[in-house]
Amino acid sequence: MSAKDKYKELTDQEHVLTRPGMYIGAIAPESTEFSVYSPKLGRHEFRSDTLSPALLKMFDEILSNSIDESKRKGSMLNAIDVSFDASTGTVIIRDNGGMPVEEYSEGVYIPELCFSRLRAGSNFDDSDNRTGVGTNGLGSTLVNIFSVKFNVETCDKKKLYSKEWTNNMHDSKAPVIKRCKDHYTTITYTPDYSRLDPQWQERAESYMYIYKERCEQAAISSEGLTITFNGETLDWTFDRYVKSFDPEAIDLCSNLKTYFKNTGNKETPWSICVGSAGRDISMVNGSITRSGGSHVRYVKDRIVKAVQTHLSQKKINIPDNIIASNISLYISAT
Repeated sequence: MSAKDKYKELTDQEHVLTRPGMYIGAIAPESTEFSVYSPKLGRHEFRSDTLSPALLKMFDEILSNSIDESKRKGSMLNAIDVSFDASTGTVIIRDNGGMPVEEYSEGVYIPELCFSRLRAGSNFDDSDNRTGVGTNGLGSTLVNIFSVKFNVETCDKKKLYSKEWTNNMHDSKAPVIKRCKDHYTTITYTPDYSRLDPQWQERAESYMYIYKERCEQAAISSEGLTITFNGETLDWTFDRYVKSFDPEAIDLCSNLKTYFKNTGNKETPWSICVGSAGRDISMVNGSITRSGGSHVRYVKDRIVKAVQTHLSQKKINIPDNIIASNISLYISAT
Protein backbone atom coordinates (compact mmCIF):
# COMPACT_ATOMS: atom_id res chain seq x y z
CA MET A 1 0.00 0.00 0.00
CA SER A 2 1.39 3.37 -1.00
CA ALA A 3 1.59 6.25 1.43
CA LYS A 4 -1.05 8.08 -0.61
CA ASP A 5 -3.46 5.16 -0.20
CA LYS A 6 -2.67 4.79 3.49
CA TYR A 7 -3.42 8.38 4.51
CA LYS A 8 -6.81 9.99 3.99
CA GLU A 9 -8.39 13.35 4.59
CA LEU A 10 -12.13 13.20 5.18
CA THR A 11 -14.67 15.96 4.95
CA ASP A 12 -16.62 16.76 8.11
CA GLN A 13 -19.58 14.87 6.71
CA GLU A 14 -17.51 11.80 5.80
CA HIS A 15 -15.89 11.81 9.23
CA VAL A 16 -19.27 11.87 10.98
CA LEU A 17 -20.49 8.87 8.99
CA THR A 18 -17.20 6.99 9.37
CA ARG A 19 -16.81 7.62 13.11
CA PRO A 20 -20.38 8.14 14.36
CA GLY A 21 -19.51 7.30 17.96
CA MET A 22 -17.58 10.57 18.28
CA TYR A 23 -20.66 12.58 17.37
CA ILE A 24 -23.91 10.82 18.10
CA GLY A 25 -22.86 8.05 20.46
CA ALA A 26 -23.52 4.33 20.23
CA ILE A 27 -25.39 3.09 17.17
CA ALA A 28 -25.74 -0.61 17.88
CA PRO A 29 -29.14 -1.41 19.46
CA GLU A 30 -28.92 -2.18 23.16
CA SER A 31 -31.30 -3.04 25.98
CA THR A 32 -33.26 0.10 26.85
CA GLU A 33 -35.88 0.62 29.53
CA PHE A 34 -38.85 2.94 29.11
CA SER A 35 -42.27 3.51 30.61
CA VAL A 36 -45.73 3.11 29.10
CA TYR A 37 -48.89 4.53 30.65
CA SER A 38 -51.81 2.10 30.89
CA PRO A 39 -55.16 3.97 31.07
CA LYS A 40 -56.81 0.71 32.13
CA LEU A 41 -54.49 0.28 35.12
CA GLY A 42 -54.10 3.99 35.74
CA ARG A 43 -50.34 3.80 36.07
CA HIS A 44 -47.05 3.67 34.19
CA GLU A 45 -45.39 0.33 33.63
CA PHE A 46 -41.77 -0.29 32.75
CA ARG A 47 -40.82 -2.20 29.62
CA SER A 48 -37.58 -2.84 27.81
CA ASP A 49 -36.51 -3.50 24.24
CA THR A 50 -33.38 -3.50 22.13
CA LEU A 51 -33.19 0.03 20.70
CA SER A 52 -30.54 2.17 19.01
CA PRO A 53 -29.26 4.95 21.34
CA ALA A 54 -28.43 7.00 18.23
CA LEU A 55 -32.07 7.06 17.10
CA LEU A 56 -33.15 8.23 20.55
CA LYS A 57 -30.43 10.88 20.51
CA MET A 58 -31.64 12.15 17.13
CA PHE A 59 -35.18 12.53 18.42
CA ASP A 60 -33.96 14.31 21.56
CA GLU A 61 -31.87 16.74 19.51
CA ILE A 62 -34.76 18.01 17.41
CA LEU A 63 -37.26 18.08 20.27
CA SER A 64 -34.76 19.90 22.49
CA ASN A 65 -34.34 22.59 19.83
CA SER A 66 -38.00 23.51 20.19
CA ILE A 67 -37.92 23.29 23.99
CA ASP A 68 -34.83 25.51 24.17
CA GLU A 69 -36.44 28.08 21.87
CA SER A 70 -39.56 28.19 24.07
CA LYS A 71 -37.37 29.27 27.00
CA ARG A 72 -35.73 32.19 25.23
CA LYS A 73 -36.76 35.64 26.35
CA GLY A 74 -39.51 36.98 24.09
CA SER A 75 -40.15 33.66 22.37
CA MET A 76 -43.59 33.12 20.80
CA LEU A 77 -43.20 29.35 21.04
CA ASN A 78 -45.68 27.73 23.42
CA ALA A 79 -46.81 24.61 21.53
CA ILE A 80 -45.03 21.59 20.03
CA ASP A 81 -46.72 18.90 17.97
CA VAL A 82 -44.86 15.61 17.51
CA SER A 83 -45.77 12.66 15.32
CA PHE A 84 -44.11 9.34 14.57
CA ASP A 85 -45.23 7.17 11.66
CA ALA A 86 -44.56 3.57 12.73
CA SER A 87 -44.95 2.34 9.15
CA THR A 88 -42.33 4.62 7.57
CA GLY A 89 -40.25 5.60 10.59
CA THR A 90 -40.65 9.29 9.78
CA VAL A 91 -40.63 11.81 12.64
CA ILE A 92 -42.28 15.23 12.39
CA ILE A 93 -41.74 17.90 15.05
CA ARG A 94 -43.59 21.18 14.55
CA ASP A 95 -43.60 24.18 16.87
CA ASN A 96 -45.28 27.58 16.68
CA GLY A 97 -42.06 29.53 17.01
CA GLY A 98 -40.27 30.30 13.78
CA MET A 99 -36.70 31.05 12.72
CA PRO A 100 -35.46 34.26 11.06
CA VAL A 101 -35.67 33.82 7.29
CA GLU A 102 -32.66 35.99 6.59
CA GLU A 103 -29.40 35.53 4.71
CA TYR A 104 -26.44 34.71 6.93
CA SER A 105 -24.02 34.94 4.05
CA GLU A 106 -24.48 35.23 0.32
CA GLY A 107 -26.96 32.56 -0.77
CA VAL A 108 -27.06 30.88 2.67
CA TYR A 109 -30.09 31.51 4.87
CA ILE A 110 -30.07 31.06 8.65
CA PRO A 111 -32.21 27.84 8.59
CA GLU A 112 -29.74 26.24 6.17
CA LEU A 113 -26.85 27.34 8.38
CA CYS A 114 -28.42 25.78 11.48
CA PHE A 115 -29.50 22.49 9.94
CA SER A 116 -26.70 21.65 7.51
CA ARG A 117 -23.50 23.19 8.92
CA LEU A 118 -21.60 21.68 11.84
CA ARG A 119 -20.59 24.07 14.62
CA ALA A 120 -23.36 26.52 13.75
CA GLY A 121 -26.33 27.76 15.79
CA SER A 122 -27.41 30.29 18.41
CA ASN A 123 -26.06 28.72 21.61
CA PHE A 124 -22.51 30.08 21.65
CA ASP A 125 -23.10 33.08 23.91
CA ASP A 126 -21.68 31.79 27.19
CA SER A 127 -22.65 35.02 28.94
CA ASP A 128 -26.30 34.11 28.45
CA ASN A 129 -28.15 32.69 31.48
CA ARG A 130 -28.93 29.46 29.68
CA THR A 131 -31.83 27.19 30.62
CA GLY A 132 -31.65 25.02 27.50
CA VAL A 133 -29.62 21.92 26.72
CA GLY A 134 -28.01 22.67 23.33
CA THR A 135 -24.51 24.16 23.47
CA ASN A 136 -22.29 22.76 20.72
CA GLY A 137 -23.97 23.59 17.41
CA LEU A 138 -23.85 19.99 16.17
CA GLY A 139 -27.12 18.23 16.99
CA SER A 140 -29.51 19.22 14.21
CA THR A 141 -26.93 18.84 11.47
CA LEU A 142 -26.02 15.39 12.79
CA VAL A 143 -29.68 14.38 12.50
CA ASN A 144 -29.60 15.58 8.91
CA ILE A 145 -26.43 13.60 8.16
CA PHE A 146 -27.91 10.41 9.65
CA SER A 147 -31.18 10.72 7.70
CA VAL A 148 -32.17 9.53 4.26
CA LYS A 149 -34.49 12.55 4.06
CA PHE A 150 -34.52 15.73 6.13
CA ASN A 151 -36.72 18.77 5.59
CA VAL A 152 -36.95 22.11 7.38
CA GLU A 153 -39.83 24.50 6.87
CA THR A 154 -40.01 27.69 8.88
CA CYS A 155 -41.85 30.99 8.78
CA ASP A 156 -41.07 34.22 10.66
CA LYS A 157 -44.29 36.16 9.90
CA LYS A 158 -42.66 37.64 6.83
CA LYS A 159 -41.15 34.86 4.77
CA LEU A 160 -41.36 31.08 4.55
CA TYR A 161 -38.21 29.03 3.99
CA SER A 162 -38.31 25.35 3.02
CA LYS A 163 -35.42 23.08 2.06
CA GLU A 164 -34.94 19.32 1.73
CA TRP A 165 -31.80 17.20 1.95
CA THR A 166 -31.50 13.50 1.06
CA ASN A 167 -28.93 10.71 1.05
CA ASN A 168 -27.22 11.56 4.36
CA MET A 169 -27.16 15.25 3.46
CA HIS A 170 -25.16 14.57 0.29
CA ASP A 171 -27.94 15.86 -1.95
CA SER A 172 -30.32 18.78 -1.58
CA LYS A 173 -32.92 20.75 -3.46
CA ALA A 174 -32.92 24.48 -3.95
CA PRO A 175 -34.79 26.21 -1.11
CA VAL A 176 -38.31 27.53 -1.54
CA ILE A 177 -38.70 31.08 -0.22
CA LYS A 178 -41.98 32.96 -0.35
CA ARG A 179 -44.18 35.32 1.64
CA CYS A 180 -45.79 34.00 4.81
CA LYS A 181 -47.67 35.69 7.69
CA ASP A 182 -47.61 32.66 10.00
CA HIS A 183 -44.88 31.67 12.48
CA TYR A 184 -43.73 28.07 12.95
CA THR A 185 -40.92 25.60 12.33
CA THR A 186 -41.47 22.04 11.12
CA ILE A 187 -38.70 19.45 10.98
CA THR A 188 -39.44 16.22 9.12
CA TYR A 189 -36.82 13.49 9.01
CA THR A 190 -36.54 9.82 8.14
CA PRO A 191 -33.49 8.25 9.80
CA ASP A 192 -31.07 6.08 7.86
CA TYR A 193 -32.28 2.88 9.48
CA SER A 194 -29.91 0.80 7.37
CA ARG A 195 -27.05 2.33 9.36
CA LEU A 196 -28.74 2.74 12.73
CA ASP A 197 -31.18 -0.16 13.20
CA PRO A 198 -31.97 -2.39 10.21
CA GLN A 199 -34.59 -4.27 12.27
CA TRP A 200 -36.33 -1.12 13.51
CA GLN A 201 -39.74 -2.17 12.17
CA GLU A 202 -39.78 -5.13 14.56
CA ARG A 203 -39.62 -2.66 17.45
CA ALA A 204 -41.38 0.36 15.93
CA GLU A 205 -43.95 0.29 18.73
CA SER A 206 -41.20 0.55 21.34
CA TYR A 207 -39.68 3.53 19.56
CA MET A 208 -43.11 5.13 19.53
CA TYR A 209 -43.55 4.58 23.27
CA ILE A 210 -40.13 5.95 24.20
CA TYR A 211 -40.67 9.02 21.99
CA LYS A 212 -43.99 9.58 23.74
CA GLU A 213 -42.34 9.14 27.15
CA ARG A 214 -39.79 11.78 26.17
CA CYS A 215 -42.58 14.17 25.19
CA GLU A 216 -44.45 13.51 28.45
CA GLN A 217 -41.44 14.44 30.51
CA ALA A 218 -40.72 17.51 28.40
CA ALA A 219 -44.30 18.71 28.93
CA ILE A 220 -44.04 18.22 32.69
CA SER A 221 -40.78 20.13 33.07
CA SER A 222 -41.55 22.97 30.62
CA GLU A 223 -44.04 25.36 32.19
CA GLY A 224 -46.40 27.03 29.75
CA LEU A 225 -45.55 24.65 26.92
CA THR A 226 -48.26 22.44 25.37
CA ILE A 227 -46.99 19.25 23.74
CA THR A 228 -49.03 16.80 21.69
CA PHE A 229 -47.89 13.39 20.47
CA ASN A 230 -49.66 11.65 17.58
CA GLY A 231 -52.67 13.88 18.20
CA GLU A 232 -52.85 13.36 21.98
CA THR A 233 -52.32 16.35 24.27
CA LEU A 234 -49.93 15.41 27.07
CA ASP A 235 -51.40 17.30 30.02
CA TRP A 236 -49.52 15.65 32.86
CA THR A 237 -48.62 17.53 36.03
CA PHE A 238 -45.47 16.57 37.90
CA ASP A 239 -47.42 15.28 40.90
CA ARG A 240 -49.84 13.18 38.83
CA TYR A 241 -46.95 11.80 36.76
CA VAL A 242 -45.04 10.73 39.86
CA LYS A 243 -48.15 9.14 41.41
CA SER A 244 -48.63 7.08 38.25
CA PHE A 245 -45.34 5.36 39.13
CA ASP A 246 -45.55 5.39 42.92
CA PRO A 247 -48.85 6.37 44.60
CA GLU A 248 -47.07 6.58 47.97
CA ALA A 249 -44.36 9.00 46.82
CA ILE A 250 -43.86 12.04 49.06
CA ASP A 251 -43.55 15.59 47.77
CA LEU A 252 -40.22 16.52 49.31
CA CYS A 253 -40.42 20.19 48.34
CA SER A 254 -43.72 20.91 50.06
CA ASN A 255 -42.47 19.19 53.19
CA LEU A 256 -39.33 21.30 53.21
CA LYS A 257 -41.39 24.40 52.33
CA THR A 258 -38.70 25.71 49.95
CA TYR A 259 -35.99 24.02 47.99
CA PHE A 260 -34.19 26.22 45.52
CA LYS A 261 -31.23 26.05 43.20
CA ASN A 262 -29.46 29.34 42.74
CA THR A 263 -29.12 30.15 39.04
CA GLY A 264 -27.37 33.47 38.67
CA ASN A 265 -29.48 36.28 40.05
CA LYS A 266 -32.70 34.37 40.44
CA GLU A 267 -33.86 31.34 42.36
CA THR A 268 -35.54 28.61 40.37
CA PRO A 269 -37.63 25.94 42.13
CA TRP A 270 -37.07 22.25 41.69
CA SER A 271 -39.86 19.69 41.95
CA ILE A 272 -38.74 16.67 43.97
CA CYS A 273 -40.62 13.61 45.16
CA VAL A 274 -39.18 10.62 46.97
CA GLY A 275 -40.57 7.10 46.87
CA SER A 276 -39.70 3.51 47.64
CA ALA A 277 -37.22 1.32 45.76
CA GLY A 278 -37.49 1.58 42.02
CA ARG A 279 -35.96 3.86 39.39
CA ASP A 280 -34.85 7.46 39.54
CA ILE A 281 -36.61 9.65 36.99
CA SER A 282 -35.20 13.11 36.39
CA MET A 283 -35.65 15.96 33.95
CA VAL A 284 -33.44 19.03 33.57
CA ASN A 285 -34.39 22.04 31.44
CA GLY A 286 -37.09 19.98 29.76
CA SER A 287 -34.70 17.17 28.86
CA ILE A 288 -34.66 13.73 30.45
CA THR A 289 -31.40 12.64 32.06
CA ARG A 290 -31.50 8.92 31.43
CA SER A 291 -28.41 8.14 33.53
CA GLY A 292 -29.22 10.22 36.57
CA GLY A 293 -26.68 12.98 37.03
CA SER A 294 -25.02 15.15 39.64
CA HIS A 295 -28.35 16.72 40.65
CA VAL A 296 -29.76 13.26 41.46
CA ARG A 297 -26.67 12.33 43.49
CA TYR A 298 -26.79 15.71 45.25
CA VAL A 299 -30.35 15.20 46.48
CA LYS A 300 -30.01 11.50 47.25
CA ASP A 301 -26.79 12.01 49.25
CA ARG A 302 -28.57 14.52 51.48
CA ILE A 303 -31.55 12.25 52.02
CA VAL A 304 -29.24 9.38 52.94
CA LYS A 305 -27.35 11.64 55.35
CA ALA A 306 -30.62 12.70 57.02
CA VAL A 307 -31.75 9.08 57.35
CA GLN A 308 -28.38 8.10 58.83
CA THR A 309 -28.66 10.90 61.39
CA HIS A 310 -32.08 9.61 62.42
CA LEU A 311 -30.91 5.97 62.56
CA SER A 312 -27.81 6.83 64.63
CA GLN A 313 -30.05 8.26 67.33
CA LYS A 314 -31.64 4.83 67.56
CA LYS A 315 -28.22 3.12 67.40
CA ILE A 316 -29.08 1.47 64.08
CA ASN A 317 -26.31 1.04 61.52
CA ILE A 318 -27.22 0.55 57.84
CA PRO A 319 -24.70 1.12 54.98
CA ASP A 320 -25.32 4.19 52.81
CA ASN A 321 -25.64 2.13 49.63
CA ILE A 322 -28.45 0.03 51.14
CA ILE A 323 -30.41 3.14 52.08
CA ALA A 324 -29.82 4.71 48.66
CA SER A 325 -30.96 1.56 46.83
CA ASN A 326 -34.29 1.73 48.63
CA ILE A 327 -35.00 5.31 47.57
CA SER A 328 -36.54 6.45 44.29
CA LEU A 329 -36.17 10.09 43.28
CA TYR A 330 -38.41 11.99 40.87
CA ILE A 331 -36.87 15.36 39.96
CA SER A 332 -37.80 18.15 37.58
CA ALA A 333 -35.13 20.87 37.66
CA THR A 334 -34.18 24.00 35.76
